[in-house]
Amino acid sequence: MNLPINNTGDLILDDIDEQDQIPIFLKALIRILCQIINHDIGVSINWTHIDKELKQWHRALPTEFISPITQELSDPATVPETWFGSDTCAITMAFYHMARILLLVNQPRDLFLATQKDESSDLLSSYNSLQRDLNQHSMEIIAIAYGMRGIAVQKYMVQPLYFAGRCLSDSKDRESVIGLLKCIEEDVGVFTGYRIRDLSEEWGIPVEESDPPVYNLSHGC
Repeated sequence: MNLPINNTGDLILDDIDEQDQIPIFLKALIRILCQIINHDIGVSINWTHIDKELKQWHRALPTEFISPITQELSDPATVPETWFGSDTCAITMAFYHMARILLLVNQPRDLFLATQKDESSDLLSSYNSLQRDLNQHSMEIIAIAYGMRGIAVQKYMVQPLYFAGRCLSDSKDRESVIGLLKCIEEDVGVFTGYRIRDLSEEWGIPVEESDPPVYNLSHGC
């Protein structure tokens, strides 16, 4: 990927203009995602190493990534929209939240229980805490998908939306994911039916391909 990194994998950005750093951070994140996919992250030492890399990556982000504009809509039941100054920033942050989801759902059980901050918490409260973290990252992905409606961003949202959908239990949030995936297929031409089927099977809710798109009317398609 031709990344400016040192022997420990840290990015070397001292002589690079902040605007030129944006695509570098996307490439660096893709490198971390490849590690998540290709390594056995069920092994604690592998998971810990990749989690550390992702945290270091996030701490080094320029302000363009961490200062988006989020519009809180008047209806509290409606997902907010998040906008970024560039398409690359939006794609990168959607991938970041997907990476966080992948790490959370694949965290070794012994490591997960050992890292709980509250020693008095039982197993149920620990898993509830995990679900809150998963839901937060999932809703961030949905907000980016609603806010950044250009083709340049939408064509990369299929996998983040799929993994976000796997973490959701609220029926309206699930409908939002299905609606967004159907909009992507209609507007961008990227096939999303297989991911809609995967989610429907996992949720135990059949969704026929012939069904009309399920749109969130507050956002449109």
